[in-house]
Amino acid sequence: MSSSLWGVATMPESKPTPAPGPCLLVPGLCGSVLHVRGVGEEGEGRREWIVAERADAAFRALWGRYCPDSREIQSLTQEEVIIPTGGLNDGGLYACDLLDPSLNILPPAALRYFHTLIQTMTREWGHVPGHSLHGFPYDFRQSNLRHLEALLAKLERISGANGGVKVDVISHSMGGLVVKLLLAKYPTQCARLVRSWVAIAAPFNGAPGFTADALLTGVQFVSGWANYFFVQRETLRQMVCQAPSIFELLPSGDMDWGHEAGTPRVTIRLTGPVDELGEEGSIPVVAPQAAAAATVVAGEGEKEGSEGDEEEAPVEGSRYTFNIADDGLRELLRLCMRDNEVTLQEKGIPLPLVDEILDHAMEMRSLLAKAELPPDCKMLNLFGTGLPTPFSCAYGTEAAPLQSLASLSDGSTTAVFETLDGDGTVPAVSARRDGLAAFQRVGLTGDHRQLMELPASLDLIHGFLSEVANDEAVSVGDEGDELEGHGERRHLSHFYTGMRYWPYCTEPDELPEVEGGWLMV
Repeated sequence: MSSSLWGVATMPESKPTPAPGPCLLVPGLCGSVLHVRGVGEEGEGRREWIVAERADAAFRALWGRYCPDSREIQSLTQEEVIIPTGGLNDGGLYACDLLDPSLNILPPAALRYFHTLIQTMTREWGHVPGHSLHGFPYDFRQSNLRHLEALLAKLERISGANGGVKVDVISHSMGGLVVKLLLAKYPTQCARLVRSWVAIAAPFNGAPGFTADALLTGVQFVSGWANYFFVQRETLRQMVCQAPSIFELLPSGDMDWGHEAGTPRVTIRLTGPVDELGEEGSIPVVAPQAAAAATVVAGEGEKEGSEGDEEEAPVEGSRYTFNIADDGLRELLRLCMRDNEVTLQEKGIPLPLVDEILDHAMEMRSLLAKAELPPDCKMLNLFGTGLPTPFSCAYGTEAAPLQSLASLSDGSTTAVFETLDGDGTVPAVSARRDGLAAFQRVGLTGDHRQLMELPASLDLIHGFLSEVANDEAVSVGDEGDELEGHGERRHLSHFYTGMRYWPYCTEPDELPEVEGGWLMV
């Protein structure tokens, strides 16, 4: 690759664009259409995720209870969750394209999942649905481990239908964990079946702030007036608290988030102490402390905070801090969910925390650490940067502490986040540190979902897949540079044009601010 003094890459002589090889799209959390039907029934059933006009009521059909023996979330009714085909022979694309297929004219951005990517790949890159382009939708509530055999079988079928050639894989978000687990559990088969992997916004080291807040207060997918017509936070919380996949998005305790970030944590300010936690604070990371004194302004006509006009008055209250990555969060969830129940078909159903769900999540983390890329498989890691991304959560303030832990789930409490750089959901440092010998890592300014359809993302993916097909990728330097402390390699490829790039930055706060721009690492 030639480069000017300004670091702008130039394009060498162009090569003929090869015919696209087979490609499989693997969605992430909430990225698959889910239907529900009676156990033993046939057919497509009815769509429950997503039905825009009755989203909140429909989503309740996805509530379940985690079973430690099967390690699955099981239905609370005599129904089962299935993946629809839409009556199409499109290789699974239907259920990861538009999340509400009825809104196929000017669909809202929140419901366009792989839609833009699918349209681009079929209309501009030459892919054929059901032949050279496939999707792998799945029940995103279940453990990521549960999908590995089905994913392996899907790759076998795609490869076999295309003359035995290897398959390119593109994943988004949690789908990256599914693919990485496949590499860890079936390395020999992956070496035979997978040619390349594009991981978009993958939470390789967890999404601590997003996940902890989702478990405590729920998830809000849309904001403003639109939220009144979508799934409510509490409705989503009741699902995620029993869904093993959500717990698998918690960070591992040995992740180094940077010297300033420290450890992700949850801080709660309450009007009084919690008896079950004890006075010594042996379970929380930080012992219960008296809330900081409030400021009282004494003096008429003076501005609040004027020097000499303030005195401190004690406030009745306690503060607890829990480490998200260890048993502190377990104890907090156990207390918050001890009386948790849902009402379904006019019947109250208890749904306390199932301790084993956290144990199983940690087992998945251990398996992830064993993954390696096959020798001839190239990986492009696209991650988001430039947006404040939840890292630690705080609930209640010195001036307005919560009345009790029950206030977390009553719909009135929202978190104040300590943030890192990232895509708004996954911190850049989590997505960037994939733990693999990635061919390229590229940071783009964009939010978590938007990264799938940015023109820059599409150009990068197309260029990367074309280079992989040509098998003539050229890297800068002889061996690439070591990624400090992680034994990973980084490379810059020659096919990008008009791009500014910077040296690798060791910490997320060192990343340059580039509006709508590129960062190559």
